[in-house]
Amino acid sequence: MRHESVCVFTILVWTGGFHYLGYTTMKFLIVLVAVALAANALSDREQWDEFKLKHGKSYRNLAEETRRFAIFQDNLRVIEQHNAKYERGETSFARGVNRFTDMTKEEIKKLLNRKPSPKTGNTMTAAMINATVADSLDWRAQGAVATVKDQGDCGSCWAFAAVGAMESAYYMKNGQLVQFSEQQLIDCTTSYGTVGCDGGFMQGGFEYAHDNGISTEDAYPYAAKDQSCQSTTVFLTISSFVQIEQNEDTIKSVVGTVGPVGVAIYADDIVSYSSGVYDNPSCPNSSEELDHEVLLVGYGSENGQDYWLIKNSWGTNWGESGYIKLARNSNMCGIAQDSAYPVL
Repeated sequence: MRHESVCVFTILVWTGGFHYLGYTTMKFLIVLVAVALAANALSDREQWDEFKLKHGKSYRNLAEETRRFAIFQDNLRVIEQHNAKYERGETSFARGVNRFTDMTKEEIKKLLNRKPSPKTGNTMTAAMINATVADSLDWRAQGAVATVKDQGDCGSCWAFAAVGAMESAYYMKNGQLVQFSEQQLIDCTTSYGTVGCDGGFMQGGFEYAHDNGISTEDAYPYAAKDQSCQSTTVFLTISSFVQIEQNEDTIKSVVGTVGPVGVAIYADDIVSYSSGVYDNPSCPNSSEELDHEVLLVGYGSENGQDYWLIKNSWGTNWGESGYIKLARNSNMCGIAQDSAYPVL
């Protein structure tokens, strides 16, 4: 007959007073903890599989996938911790898993390649605007905003901001929504101070469209990489562009009268934004830290909180179908520092 020795032990716990737990109870608790940990790991794995499928992710080998899964888990914990605060009403926005969740902060930073703007052109001030604007406005409802696009792995946000502003300006003047070529700006504006997928600024795109004109996206399609400048048919030439005074009231007046405008923001922390009004007082707002350019298409209020409605260039699976509501009247993430729009 085989005999197994069992080490019997006790543990002291606090349950309103000190009590002893025997071996059987302790073993049960250990099993519970193990099950809980296994369930959490399974949940992570399920979300990982869903993430890869949804965003078309594939990796060159098992080692790379293992590394990416570890990054994904770290980012997932941050998202979960933040959303717990959101559920308790301690923050005004939620975070979520998106195509950036397997990337490190350093890798994401490389995609945020907005270069410092020379801010040339005429400057629009509040004194130049003599109009009362609506309390809330969404230019999408007027048909003045093209569909959300995806810049991919090319640091070309500046080209999307410039093209978005030109698309909306063309609609405001002609009542027709035509999509213009971001790739043309990426390929052809290096003499204006931009560096293609390595970054730029919308003013360089405006200056190019003034001097050379711009083609449609169909004629010069997006490739998400640097190419040589190609000869193409010009569809639109702009007459100038206007820099807006660094004041949110002025920006609101311009958006309310002229239409959507391009703006620069600090975007490192918004990559995991999912919904709600992004209000983060720790988001840097100095002009030196702006690293992303987007299209400002309206403004409004949600649950008593004023916001800017912003169209991003990270696809419709990011944020609120490609958009973010950014808190208004506090220069959130530097939104008042650099904004401009083209004049046709």
